[in-house]
Amino acid sequence: MKKIIKNIHYIIIMLVAVILLVYGLIYHINKINYNKNAIITSAKIYQLSNNNGIKTLYLKYVINNKNYNSVLSTKDKNIKMGTKIKIYCDRKNPKFCTDGKISNYGLCLIILGTIILIIDILMYLKNKLK
Repeated sequence: MKKIIKNIHYIIIMLVAVILLVYGLIYHINKINYNKNAIITSAKIYQLSNNNGIKTLYLKYVINNKNYNSVLSTKDKNIKMGTKIKIYCDRKNPKFCTDGKISNYGLCLIILGTIILIIDILMYLKNKLK
């Protein structure tokens, strides 16, 4: 029991690292699967606003002969009003759409979890060998 209490911080850090790693994997896989299963269509930008380098795009598009409007945000400097862009729409709720880009959020969590896990294991082994 004393050994567990003595090493509890290694166990806690390891659990946090594994949670980060698993959450990052789930997040990244869900984004990839969303893009695979989405309805891909083109949308026309009918209005555009710019706030500190982040553009808000107001989109019009058609899916199954039904008109939809949606809003996306982007940092792309080359987008102009009237441009047509490719979007990925949810099959169950076509009002929800994305630009199809997968953020690095999931990958960052995977990398961070892996680094913390490796450091934690190395520190545990170093202290165990003393």
